[in-house]
Amino acid sequence: MAGLWNDAYFNLLRMNILFLTPWYPNPRYPLEGSFVESQALALAREGMDITVACLHLSPYGFTQPVRRWYRLQKSKEKKLDVIRLEGPFFPKRNPFFIKAWAQWVSRLLVPFIQKNKQIDLLHAHTQLGAIAAYFLSKKTGLPYVVTLHESSFLANKVFSWHSSLLK
Repeated sequence: MAGLWNDAYFNLLRMNILFLTPWYPNPRYPLEGSFVESQALALAREGMDITVACLHLSPYGFTQPVRRWYRLQKSKEKKLDVIRLEGPFFPKRNPFFIKAWAQWVSRLLVPFIQKNKQIDLLHAHTQLGAIAAYFLSKKTGLPYVVTLHESSFLANKVFSWHSSLLK
């Protein structure tokens, strides 16, 4: 039995996890989502293969040519593989735009997952990351977990339209 536990633990440490987060350090806001980066680095130190998909919504996105909106930009940052998808900021309080955005993001990430590496688990951060993970999971069959950093759930102050979208 001890051998089984050790094998399961060892395999757990070799998991390939794709983080999905709109909050992650970037040149414009170097501290944004630093707690997400810290968690990704901690898991990588424990032997897991971590890729971060930074799903950054930016009011500056409208200033870029349309062909550059949400284009995958891959880089290595602090020994982590990071994919950046930056694009225009659409109204966050509109379920239609949020669903459309999440479906678009999942369509962009499916080919990356199929081409580049085996992903075992999606780890979504924030409500927007959770919705993107839901659509990506439907397309790939990958399981996902969600870490919410917002205190609105603890205070029971979630907008009704947002709550229904997250269900």
